[in-house]
Amino acid sequence: MTRFLLSAAAACLAFALLPACGGGGGGNGTVEPESILLLTTEARYAGSRNVVTSSFAMGLSHTDPMTGDSFYSLFDDGTVWTAADVGTTRTIRLGDSPSFGMFADQVANGVDEGLYFRWYMNGPESGGNATSESVRWAGGFDGTLVPDADGYVITRVELELTQANLDSPAHDPNGDGIYTVFEILWDVRVYGYARP
Repeated sequence: MTRFLLSAAAACLAFALLPACGGGGGGNGTVEPESILLLTTEARYAGSRNVVTSSFAMGLSHTDPMTGDSFYSLFDDGTVWTAADVGTTRTIRLGDSPSFGMFADQVANGVDEGLYFRWYMNGPESGGNATSESVRWAGGFDGTLVPDADGYVITRVELELTQANLDSPAHDPNGDGIYTVFEILWDVRVYGYARP
């Protein structure tokens, strides 16, 4: 009898995804619903800088519109992009970043808060733009999610580089060879499922 119980326990450990053994993703024998695209936006940066570079970085944060304080930060972990990365998608899920939970709470709490998309060239922040969620997400994938994905559980956020044009050194207005003209576009996509 002891050997049978040990074998049954080992089988449950070996097949931890079986609902009868408490597996299946939710820890309680349930399977997480399939995630759907909820929110999407394009982040576009165009202009020029007094640097010579062929690489750049991007970040996403929540900012307080009154103080400018940032409460979390995603994607600005030092990952450098180049024009060769066009078509590449980075994904962050719960557990990938300590900031993901704060991001997920913000974009699904029904409050029209500020989102800040920023970009970097050669180290320090080079620029960005802050907008409210209702403007940034524009109602989500079907136009009904205003100001954000209230009523949904956020499961992941994706950042895809869709365009990167960098001309360095460009027309060189300073005559020193230190100048870059750029246009960079990312698609930002947020996935989740309806809160039970």
